[in-house]
Amino acid sequence: MAGPSGGNQVQMFDFMVSWFVKWGADIVGIFCAVLWRVWYNRNQVTHGKAGLDLREVVGWAENFLIEYRSANQVHGHQLGPLCNRNDVWRPPAYDSYKVNTDAAIDTVSKTVGIGIVIRNSVGEVMASSSQRIMATFEPHVAEAIAIFRGISLAQDIGILEVEVESDAKLIVD
Repeated sequence: MAGPSGGNQVQMFDFMVSWFVKWGADIVGIFCAVLWRVWYNRNQVTHGKAGLDLREVVGWAENFLIEYRSANQVHGHQLGPLCNRNDVWRPPAYDSYKVNTDAAIDTVSKTVGIGIVIRNSVGEVMASSSQRIMATFEPHVAEAIAIFRGISLAQDIGILEVEVESDAKLIVD
């Protein structure tokens, strides 16, 4: 997308996805936690309260992520890297595009989350989307909706032929 100066603008989500692919979940997690804490400190100081010494922010972020992972393991959630390190994203054929999708269901809040990333043959993010749907579906239906929306997003940006990749093998097949 061209900005006012005619240069390319990188949307924050695209930036984060490219960082995640390049650096991995652990480094991106620390980076995000540090940014979050710096912003929190800024708000504390703005409202006349004392913030954390900025030299302590990285340590705070590391401890926060350790406690977060520990709490999720105690409650039966497996956190760790967000992707299986044995599963490596493989690019589509030269001069082609791949649509990766996933869906997650939260039965408590009765919502479905959908994530979509479209990449070219060298791994550059061409488009991405995350959506929240206020509804509940069976998992295979939610995955099918994610795939449908991924293909629709590709069509919206002028990509007509895509390879679809999802953990919902039955739906993809």
